[in-house]
Amino acid sequence: TLSYNPLNNTYDAVVPDFSNTLENKTWTQTARLGLIYNRTEWTYNFGLGFQETGLDASTFSSAGINTNNIDKRYYNILPRLNISFRNKNKHTLQLNYNANVNLPSVNDLQPVQNNSNPLYQRIGNPELEARKSHRMSVNFNTFSADNNKYWNGYFLVNYALDDVGNSINYVDGVQYVQPVNVDGNYYINTGTYFGQPTKLKGLRMGYGINLSISHNTSFINQEKNLTNRYNFGPNANFSYDIDDKLNAGIYVGVQFSKVNNSQPSALDNKYFNFSNSASLSYEFIKNTRINTELNHNGAAGRADGFNNNVFLLNAGLDQYFMQRRITLSLKGFDILNQNTNIDRTVNGSRIEDIRFNSITRYFYVSLNYKITKVGSKSEKSNPRSTVN
Repeated sequence: TLSYNPLNNTYDAVVPDFSNTLENKTWTQTARLGLIYNRTEWTYNFGLGFQETGLDASTFSSAGINTNNIDKRYYNILPRLNISFRNKNKHTLQLNYNANVNLPSVNDLQPVQNNSNPLYQRIGNPELEARKSHRMSVNFNTFSADNNKYWNGYFLVNYALDDVGNSINYVDGVQYVQPVNVDGNYYINTGTYFGQPTKLKGLRMGYGINLSISHNTSFINQEKNLTNRYNFGPNANFSYDIDDKLNAGIYVGVQFSKVNNSQPSALDNKYFNFSNSASLSYEFIKNTRINTELNHNGAAGRADGFNNNVFLLNAGLDQYFMQRRITLSLKGFDILNQNTNIDRTVNGSRIEDIRFNSITRYFYVSLNYKITKVGSKSEKSNPRSTVN
C-alpha cells in the first residue's frame, strides 16, 4: 500500500502496516478408481478419488522480513456417483454426486489489513482450513416428437464443511472483518421449463420457474448469525419462425430476492430484478438479412440511484456472397449508449450496491469465409446468434 508523498506529488511512500508480499504455492495430486456398468437403458458409474492437496505460503513485510509461514497438507477420499437413464422415447434422467476439496484463496489467507474502504477493514486468516463440499444434482428431460413438446427439470444441493464465512466486529462505526471456517453452509437450486408449439404456424411458447435458497453462517460481534437468501423467478418466452426468412422472439423474466438474518442487528433486505428482451431477424432481400435485439435490465428495491432501467439496443446487417460462403456484416452494440453494470452484495453486516463501467456504444465490420458448404441451408436457422 502506497501513501501520498507531497515532496514529489506521487503515491510512492510505503505504508508498512498495510503492505506485505505473499509467496503462495498450491498443488493437487489425485489417483482415481472407477467402475462403469451398462444396461439397456441405464448406466451406472461409481468411483473414488484419493487426493493429496498441499499449500505452502510465506509472508514477507515491506522490509523483506519473513513474518509468517503456512504449510498445510490435506488427504481426502472423494467419492463420486453417476446414474443415467435414457430410453427410445428420448426420456432422460441423470443423478450425480461428487465430493470436492478447495483450498482457501490468497486474499483469505493473507494476514495484512485491506484499508481500501475506511469503514470496512478486512484482514486475512492464515489458519483457514480447506473447504469440503458435497454436491448432488438430479436432471430430467422429456421430448415428444409427436407434438413437439419439451419438458425438463433440475434439482441441485451443495453442502459445505469448513466453508469460509466472515467474523465481523464493530468498533466506532468501523467493521473489522476476518474470514473464519464455518460448517453447515448449503445452497439449493431447483426449477423447471416447459415448451410447446401453438396453433399458429411457426409460433412456440415456453414457461419456466426457478427457486434457489442459500444458508450461510457468519459472526457479528462474536455472536453467530445465520443468513438465509431466497430467490424466486418465473419467466416466459415466445419465438416465431417462418421458413428461415423471419425470426422473432420475446423473453420476459423477473426475480424476487429476500434476505433474512437471525441477528436483530443484521440487515434484512428484499428487492426485484427484471430481465426482458425482444429480437427480430428478417431476410427482406435474398442474401441480405437485418438483425435487431433490444434487452432490458431493471431493478427495484435497491438504494436511491441504483434502481436503473437499462435498454441495450443492438443491430446488424448481413450480406451473403458465393452461396453464403462469405458473410459481410455491419454490427452496432448499445446504440442507445445506456450500458452500465450494477452489482448488489448482501450479507449480515452490510448491503452494498456497486456501479462499474462497461463497454458502451460501438460499431464494427466483419468479414467471414466458410471453408465448406456443409450446413449452408441451415445457416439462417439461428440468425439471432449473429447479433452480439
